[in-house]
Amino acid sequence: MKKRIMVIILAATLGAAVITGCGDNTASDTGKSVVDMLSEANMVATVVDFSESGCTVIKGTESEDEQKLASAGGDVDDKSKINVVYSNSVSFQLATATVGASDANLEDTGKNELKKQSNVYLYGTYQDDGTFLADKVIIYRTLR
Repeated sequence: MKKRIMVIILAATLGAAVITGCGDNTASDTGKSVVDMLSEANMVATVVDFSESGCTVIKGTESEDEQKLASAGGDVDDKSKINVVYSNSVSFQLATATVGASDANLEDTGKNELKKQSNVYLYGTYQDDGTFLADKVIIYRTLR
């Protein structure tokens, strides 16, 4: 129960960090703020398992104001899980923000930063078999 409450608090903190607005930090490759980049993700999710070739996630929800929120995780049935496969050219980035910050810092990283219960922003396409082919994965962490 405590773990579930912590995940819900983390999801709420993530939501607060994203909706507070745009700051001066930009993602150097696009000129957009990190928050703007995150809002363009094809899927926001929470990692429940991972491997070298992909991960399994629980898709987040979209709130009434079109805010994308990661799932709280916890015990879910297999129907709620989505298999994510990494494309050959997948890139991984780590977005970090402090609580109450208007934007996040973004840096290149590797898939070794991906952990269970990580909040991820996925860019890519759904395949005919229901898997999601990820071209880009942004791992989001809130710093205290």
